[in-house]
Amino acid sequence: MRYRLNIDEQVIDVDWSIRPEHLGALAWMHGREYQVRGKQISAQELRLEVNGQAAWVFWATAPEGRYIFIGGHVFWIKDAAPISPRKKHCKETGPLALGHLSPPMPSVVVRILVSKGDKVTAGQGLVVVSAMKMETVLTAPRDGIVRRINTKLEAKVVPGDLLIEIEESGCYE
Repeated sequence: MRYRLNIDEQVIDVDWSIRPEHLGALAWMHGREYQVRGKQISAQELRLEVNGQAAWVFWATAPEGRYIFIGGHVFWIKDAAPISPRKKHCKETGPLALGHLSPPMPSVVVRILVSKGDKVTAGQGLVVVSAMKMETVLTAPRDGIVRRINTKLEAKVVPGDLLIEIEESGCYE
């Protein structure tokens, strides 16, 4: 899921992925990955753990957004302008429209063959994974530009994990 938030007048895009195998979720902001776990304690209280660091989170809702209190700091958060929709000439919608790359079986990432911003062509090798001592090269499903790399070397991955996101040329504003 993608969110565009205005936090203290700074617009931040957040990608959020529920990960049952991690007993929580993964979030990406500013090019960094955050492993998030939490438990709601009351209607306005949450016990949160981000990359192993625990924090209490409290919030107060207002008509235009929320005040979030974390570790003695107060943040004003509201939805920002919506994320740009796909242009009409892009035929596909949903996860595959972006050219998401996911492993075919539980495996380990042994090589990453591209970098963010690289232009790739359909069939080009992007990531090498290993499962049961056999290596598999995962290839680009279409031409485009590597928008995001959501994995790292030695990462344990499963089908459904989005390892690489490829932006199809001309589909975004």
